[in-house]
Parts: sequence; C-alpha cells; structure tokens
Amino acid sequence: MQPLAAESYRTIVAEKNISIEHYKTQAYLLAEVGGVPQYAQAELLRDHIDELNQKAQSKLNQLLLDEFSQKLGIQYRQSQLSGKAVKRLLAIEDIEALHPFHWGYHFHSIIQERGGFDVILTNPPWDVVKPHLKEFIRQFGDRLSQQGLNPPSLKTSIKNLMQQDPEAADSWLAYKSQFSYIKDYYRTAEHYAHQSVVAAGKKLQAALRLDRLFLERCFTLLRPDGFCGLMLPVDILTDSSAQSLRELLLHSARLDTAFGFSNSQLILENLSRRFKGCLMSFEKGGKTDDWQRVLRVDAEDAVSPEALEEFLRDSKSLSRDAAVEFNDVAGQRDE
Repeated sequence: MQPLAAESYRTIVAEKNISIEHYKTQAYLLAEVGGVPQYAQAELLRDHIDELNQKAQSKLNQLLLDEFSQKLGIQYRQSQLSGKAVKRLLAIEDIEALHPFHWGYHFHSIIQERGGFDVILTNPPWDVVKPHLKEFIRQFGDRLSQQGLNPPSLKTSIKNLMQQDPEAADSWLAYKSQFSYIKDYYRTAEHYAHQSVVAAGKKLQAALRLDRLFLERCFTLLRPDGFCGLMLPVDILTDSSAQSLRELLLHSARLDTAFGFSNSQLILENLSRRFKGCLMSFEKGGKTDDWQRVLRVDAEDAVSPEALEEFLRDSKSLSRDAAVEFNDVAGQRDE
C-alpha cells in the first residue's frame, strides 16, 4: 500500500481491535453483575463484530477504489449491445458490486502478526476470467424471472432477449462490464505479478485463469515455510503462459511433488473422464533443488482408484508418453 493508505488500513484494524476488547470488558461486567448467560454474550459479541465489519468494509472498499483508480489508473468500461465500450472513472459502487474480501482485515492476526497461514489446501475453480451466462443467471435470476424471462430462453437466444428487454439488457451489460476492471486489476496489481508472460522484454497478455490466480494468491497468503497443496490442470507444468508461475515455485519455494493424472478411470467420480489434473505441493521460501514427480496423463496410462495409493508413492513411474518440461530461469529442464 501507499503510505497514507497503509496508515488508514492500520487505523481501521486498530479501531476494530479496540472496540472488540472494550465490548468484551462490558460483556464480562454484564455477566458478573447482571447474570447474562454465556450464550447471550456470544450472540451479542457476534452481532457487534458484524456491525464493525460492515462499517470497516465501506472504508476498506474506499481504499481499494483508490488503489484501482489512483495507483493503477484503472477505469470502468461500460459494455454496449453494439459498438465500443464507453469509459468512465470508477465509483465506489463498482467496487461494492464485486463484494471484495479483505484478507488483511479479517485475518489480521494471522497475516500481519504471524506472516501468513501455516497450511493452505484447495481445489480452485478451473476456468477463464470472463462473463458466464450461468453465473449471470445465478446472480440475476430472480430479477429476470420477475420480467418473464427464464434461464432456458436466455441460453438459447440471449442477444434477442437483451434487445427486447431493456432491463435485462442493463443487468447483463452491468455484469459483463465488471470484468473489464477485474481483468485490468489482475494484470497490473503487484499481488498477481506472475500471471503474464514476458518475451523479448515485453509483457504479453494471456487469458487469465482462475486456477493460476488462486496459486499465486495461495503463495502470497502463506507464511515463510508455510505449506500449500492444491489441484491444478496438468498444463501448469508445460504451458508457456505459466512460465512465470513455474519460476516462482522454483526460485521462491521448495516444490515438493507434482502428481499428474488422467481421470479416464474415474478417480474423481464427479468429473469428466477427459479431465487431466496435477496434484501439487510446495513450501514457501528457499528454492527448489529437486522435486518428486509422478506423471501419467494419457488415457492408456490412467490409474484406477484401487491403484491410486501405489501411484502416488511411486516416484519412478514417469510415463514414457508424458514427459514434462519444467523450465527454470536458467533454462534447465527436469523431465
């Protein structure tokens, strides 16, 4: 953060901590003098914290708006049914529409005092950052239903429906427009510096992937020597657009394991047989001198659920058809 923003943030957190301690003291006196039962104290404290969080959210959203607009120069680009988007300055309502989660506020003691989380385990979403009709329907379904629109009709002819119904069109364009400044933030914020590819000294823009954004966010939230385990698409090991993230893991972390697998034998029952994943684990800090990899990503090499344990333990079962290049900055390769 910029100095003034950092000071404002510290003030917001301090106000919360002081208020909670003051409230705890009052609750203790109520229990001692007034005989308020413990469950009632807990409910009152929860309500008090919720009220504090709502007030803090407004202040933190303003700090985030300042970062978007003043520090990063991001603007709102209003999508149109046809033609170019119309630019304007971002407003606080645009930030509020994103419902941002402020990690440093809600986990202040973990992030600021301990340096981050000890362990993070996650299976992040696998998708590109872009507007999705299903998400739009989930967010605005009730409003659209009131207008006589239904999800099946939207899926079959959204463009025609948007043209026929101005309110539905406004909702869709507002939802779609959010992605302009979301993408700009991911491409320019320091927290996501490893999402781009640099070639010949120029930063190239690749599609923003949620799984890779999660990977970098997990790295940031870990304390030094913290451990992370997550499931990613197997192309994290090979795709050129993930090179910067691989370099991060090689030179700022101790990569432990990378288990690549095909789901042809339905290890994961709720996913397609075409699914090819990678179970990856690492510790934050130091650098990677060696790492264990067990890679079977072709259908003929697919592992059955019964053979999964042996597969995960067998460091010599690298498939002849699944050699993976994991490039570091010096251009060396592990295969």
